[in-house]
Amino acid sequence: MPEKLSQELLAEGYHIENRRTTVANLLRRLSHFHIYHFIGHGAFRPGKDGDEGTAVLYMEKLDGTCELVKDDKLVEKLAVAGQLPHLLFLVACESAKSEIGQALTGLAPKLVQAGLPAVVAMQEKIFMDAAQQFTGDFYANLLRHGVVDRAINEARHLLYDDAAGDWSTPVLFMRLRTGQLFAADPYQAALEAMSRYEKFSFFSEKSARYVPLPIEVIHLTGDQDYGNLERLGNQASASIEVLKAVVDTITGEDEQNHGERPKLAALLGGFGANKSTQLKRITWETIHEALEEPGQRCLPVYVELQNYQPVRSTLDNPMEGQVLAALGQFWPELEARSLGQLPAGPQLRILFYGTDSLPDADRAVAVEQILILMKAYPHYEYVLASRPSAIDWSKLQQEIDLHLLVIQPLSPTRIRHFLENMGQVEALGRLSVAARKQIGRKLLKEIYQSQLFDLVATPRFMFEMLRQAQRGVYPSSRTDALRQWVEGSLTLIAPGQGMRAHAADTIYSLAWQMQLARRQVWPVIDAFRIMGSVRGSRGYDLENLYRDYLEHDLLDEVGELSLRFTYAPVQAYCCAKAIMTRDDRERVLGDITSMLGTASRLRWWEETLVFICGLMSEEGELEALRELLSCIVYSLNLLEDGYVFLAARCLLECHGHQRDLADIRQHVIQALSWRSLSRNEPRATNRVLATQLLSRLADPDVVFDLAQIVYQKARLNLEGAEDYEYSSVRMAAAIGLKRMKSRKKVEETLAAIHEDLVAIFNHWEENDSQALIALFDKQNDAGIKAIIALAMGDVASQSILSRVQTGKKDVLACLKLAFLDEATQSSVRWAVTDALAMIDTTTVSLEVIQPALAALADRPAGEQTAWLNQDKCLAYLIGLVRVQEPEAHAFLVGYCLGSSHDMRLWLTAIDALGSLGNLEHRQLLAGVALGYFGDQSLDNYFSDEDESYRIRRKAIEVLAEIGDEIIVNSLREGGLEQDERLAPSYYQATSDIFQRLE
Repeated sequence: MPEKLSQELLAEGYHIENRRTTVANLLRRLSHFHIYHFIGHGAFRPGKDGDEGTAVLYMEKLDGTCELVKDDKLVEKLAVAGQLPHLLFLVACESAKSEIGQALTGLAPKLVQAGLPAVVAMQEKIFMDAAQQFTGDFYANLLRHGVVDRAINEARHLLYDDAAGDWSTPVLFMRLRTGQLFAADPYQAALEAMSRYEKFSFFSEKSARYVPLPIEVIHLTGDQDYGNLERLGNQASASIEVLKAVVDTITGEDEQNHGERPKLAALLGGFGANKSTQLKRITWETIHEALEEPGQRCLPVYVELQNYQPVRSTLDNPMEGQVLAALGQFWPELEARSLGQLPAGPQLRILFYGTDSLPDADRAVAVEQILILMKAYPHYEYVLASRPSAIDWSKLQQEIDLHLLVIQPLSPTRIRHFLENMGQVEALGRLSVAARKQIGRKLLKEIYQSQLFDLVATPRFMFEMLRQAQRGVYPSSRTDALRQWVEGSLTLIAPGQGMRAHAADTIYSLAWQMQLARRQVWPVIDAFRIMGSVRGSRGYDLENLYRDYLEHDLLDEVGELSLRFTYAPVQAYCCAKAIMTRDDRERVLGDITSMLGTASRLRWWEETLVFICGLMSEEGELEALRELLSCIVYSLNLLEDGYVFLAARCLLECHGHQRDLADIRQHVIQALSWRSLSRNEPRATNRVLATQLLSRLADPDVVFDLAQIVYQKARLNLEGAEDYEYSSVRMAAAIGLKRMKSRKKVEETLAAIHEDLVAIFNHWEENDSQALIALFDKQNDAGIKAIIALAMGDVASQSILSRVQTGKKDVLACLKLAFLDEATQSSVRWAVTDALAMIDTTTVSLEVIQPALAALADRPAGEQTAWLNQDKCLAYLIGLVRVQEPEAHAFLVGYCLGSSHDMRLWLTAIDALGSLGNLEHRQLLAGVALGYFGDQSLDNYFSDEDESYRIRRKAIEVLAEIGDEIIVNSLREGGLEQDERLAPSYYQATSDIFQRLE
């Protein structure tokens, strides 16, 4: 045997006997194995003059020469060999051949006569490729069910399907009545039963039913703040694909844990986050992988707890019985009364779903019993799906190795890529590629035009819109999308005694009362009072109506005593419907618009006003619509706060009335243009929104303005010098140009600004990463180079969603080189950083951030200023990607803050620390807000008082996102209320914190 092959076999766990293949050596090994598989030459010699024919095997002598062993000699030796194998498999030509009319002649029949239970042999000569295929299929089937005659028939059938001429050559001789050579592998049988179960087979490629939305998570560990889980689940961030995140978490080695504590991956998300679907998908992928690679099998156990009634017991753990019952559904012969009694076999992967549906007390007991189970069997893998606020994670973290995977909303970029690549998605009832492409493009167009990205960010809404699109129904506006959702749910309410007929008025009244009280959570008892007032003397049961609202995705329970609408826009739409039917509608709308003077009230009523405009437009109430829009546009200062954004969103709902509202529309467009410039609007998030709305409201008129944002220096930096816009604003403008209907005008405008812009957009549209890389390498213009980098990042992130990963590695290599290159221009490196953040978190952390952190040690001492741009970009990237490695934390705290006196680096590092959300950093930032870093005053770092105040203000703004009541009290006790320069930021942060914690 070649040495290389020998080493490979040994590495895979095989044992190699370096002996001659003599009869004696064969007999020495027979008693050690259940199956003996022989590969060699054989032949059959017909008898002469009526004599019996003879079969021979070509074996070896001790000196290595060939020995022809006759069948009688071999059978004679076997007869006295003692224990024989269960199966002898002879891949030897003519080893089953016999004389015509002499059925018991030949080697194989004689071996069975000698006592072997079963012999597989070849009647004729067989080609090696056919023998290899047959062998693989035969053993795969035999291991699955243990029936030898069934296994050979299945393997022969596959040879026949492949049109191989050798399909009839393999034959079986046996002395078994039933053909059951081995007991069936119970784990294998369970896996096969699971693979046929509709809930799991739904995800198979053959079903073509699962729509693989790009569901991603943020991975939080024990050092991070669990108090902001709801917030993390409502904002798109750098994240990891959910299947990869779960599997990597439960199977990966933890250096600090060393397997001593059980490990749990908690998959967290609110309504419509796709938790149950993803848990079933993980179950299916586990089944599929186990069937494909039996040597590394993992058996999933999907445990549904929606109807679980936990009972405390001192004798055994009811949760263990629940797990065994879930496994027994696919293993009918299971007799084990504990997991410890299961036959030795593969790893168990236990997935729990449904704790959200349990009452609070039952949920607490169920979690306690899951914890007991994990401690009893710490070597198993555990996954739990839950709402973020349903369980006290900080307490659980003290008991186990806990990893929180917070499901992220679908980002506009991911949604855009997914719909643009619908042709590659093998789903939607096996529609043709062309049909899927058409659905994706048309749906994307409607989502973009109607501002539905926030709705479809929730997977449940995205699935519903795809289902409607498959039927040819597309949302024409935001109002239309919510109407489809709400009215579709209302039609599912049970009829009888007027319940369905009054379900709409009831839910609208509830929404109105909650909106008026500025509440998103409402006591159930108060809800029943409202429901009772609408019901009047009718006979339907309020409890049944309430349960129907819950079941059909209109309401969601918050604990046992409160409820909320499943999604905030649903509440706003239902409130708008209630207002539209009121007799005093004009007065109500006047009261609402007069209350828009504060930012919090504007945010609260914005969605409702948008829906009212949409309903008025659909019902043709042009006069009332014009009056409402005029009140918003002319009574409020569109150049301040979010009034122009409200006006623009309301206008976008007015399909079919744009000409009638031309004067109002022009006024809003001018205000948006003004707000899109950094000299007028200092907040980049507002400039992004202004740019997005501008591109949707005015098509050809704003092409030049958007092109200027993409390429020209349109921003004043901290030094007051002209600089390129932030990447987020440039991307918003670029995407707006890509979505423009006036393609010719776009190309003419871009060509007039710079000759390469048209090529960039064309390559970008075609996802041609290689052409973009070539342009990037040859280009010296910083403005052009930066937009190419953003285009490359967008294309590379798109490859994550497609099966073909072409170009992603090349793009990453190009961006990495530019990021680490000292000669890269500052504005280009910022764009490269944003581009890297578009690529998946794990890859960027491993390929870019870790090498960049390692390179810090090689820098010359005392030359921090020369590396300032690189350091800022690295800190920024760490925050975007949310890197939790100790080296990253040390860089942000010890290097960027502790060793630097540069305000800009401090501001970037503070933002990054806020994104990481670690508990220790929250206290550190509170100290910075009060003027201290550790035990030193900020005055030791910054002699300029303005710089110190700017840093403190930044810390307060970040704390608004991650702080809690303790932080608020700390800032109050530190005297921020009395500081004239910081008090406004403090009060705004306090308001944001309490609003978030409600």
